[in-house]
Amino acid sequence: MRRAAASLALLLAGCGAEPARVTRPASLAAPQVAAADAGERVVPAERGEPSEVDREIADVLARVARARHLAPRGPVTGRVLDRAALLSRIREHVAREVPAEVVRGQGQLLVGLGLLPPAYDYVAGLFTLLEAQLAGFYEPSDRTMYLASDLEDDAAEATLAHELVHALQDQRWDLGPKLAYQADANDTASALQSLAEGDATSAMFDTMLEGRGTALDLPDAAFAAQTEALVAMSPDTGRVPGVLRASLLAPYLDGLRFVHERRRRGGWAAVDAAWDAPPTTTEQLLHPEKYAAHEAGERVSPLAPPGEGFRVAYEDVLGEQGARVAFEQWMARRVAARAAEGWGGDRAALFERGDGASGSPVVLAAVWRLRFDDAEQAREAATPLAASFAPGGRPPFACAERRDVGPRGVLLDGRDVVVAAGPWRRIGGATSSAGDCRALRAWCTALVADLHRGGRH
Repeated sequence: MRRAAASLALLLAGCGAEPARVTRPASLAAPQVAAADAGERVVPAERGEPSEVDREIADVLARVARARHLAPRGPVTGRVLDRAALLSRIREHVAREVPAEVVRGQGQLLVGLGLLPPAYDYVAGLFTLLEAQLAGFYEPSDRTMYLASDLEDDAAEATLAHELVHALQDQRWDLGPKLAYQADANDTASALQSLAEGDATSAMFDTMLEGRGTALDLPDAAFAAQTEALVAMSPDTGRVPGVLRASLLAPYLDGLRFVHERRRRGGWAAVDAAWDAPPTTTEQLLHPEKYAAHEAGERVSPLAPPGEGFRVAYEDVLGEQGARVAFEQWMARRVAARAAEGWGGDRAALFERGDGASGSPVVLAAVWRLRFDDAEQAREAATPLAASFAPGGRPPFACAERRDVGPRGVLLDGRDVVVAAGPWRRIGGATSSAGDCRALRAWCTALVADLHRGGRH
């Protein structure tokens, strides 16, 4: 299951999608459907008797419950759908549950920051990832397991094992409301989603190994390398921008490390305790000592637009996980991880002017303010960002102008790093710059000065 990172990718990180299900930034709950729905196979059974699918699910649920040390509180029904029907079900829920302006705003924010090409179809890219990896999903709203009809036996068993852990999570901790989309809560939702995926992945391994060891016997690094290779090897997903692929993987890889740290510390009981008091930020998820200390992220106040007439089209907190995923597109992975480690809080926003009516342009601008724990860590992030954005660029300010989406720059100010882009015009599918680096620097400087004058964080 996954919220639509990024996250529908970085914010969807994250409609972030996932190998078995998408739930970020919103709950993509699938409605219960009649047996006659197109693409659905129902195995006949005697009246009052469970179907073949339900019997298989009951068997795997019992094995998963033993491996996970979590007793089921009820049965899970099952439905087998072809891939088109599975994907259609999820598409319907993206349209219904995730506000359209959120999806559009996320995509345009990533365009402005240079993480997606201007003409790239953000939603299509997310569903390309999902379709390539989709095997099945557990749906909290109707407590039903949906499974792809074309899976080989081993793949079906692994998918059931993973997704039925989500069923146990739902029965114990009521996942539906927790994973439902909430405005301005991306980082918190990303932390919870990562806990859910790490828990399900670890217990899936235990179930599949059954008596031959546990997931703790497998190096986390080996799992990460294999998972990344499988996603990259797919012809379709290999053409998807790196930020979307990284957003797909982050909850699994980060969540597995967190869950394994908990298991090594106190077994599955320690994982249960994490569900009772979940990490509230991805910083806590990535740094167990900060989770233990209940270290909260700093609140970054709303950001000012670059001029008159702009309105906020989208804003949210990307978190340390989101920062690392973005930084990885601009610098080496080890450098990105170190740069993101100093995260203390952030806020990203997309501003918009005009409505595009009658062929008129829409003018957009993007800004992302990151607050680090101290000035040294802020500089450690700003230095590689400046070098990536502009040849020879160095703090306190570096900028490069782009024809299609305007200038992009980074400003270092004490503990703050401001990444800003634009303005740029969009007319239909065509984009062009509507600003320059001089104006961008003035916007960034005014933004931090306003925050300092107001004493705001």
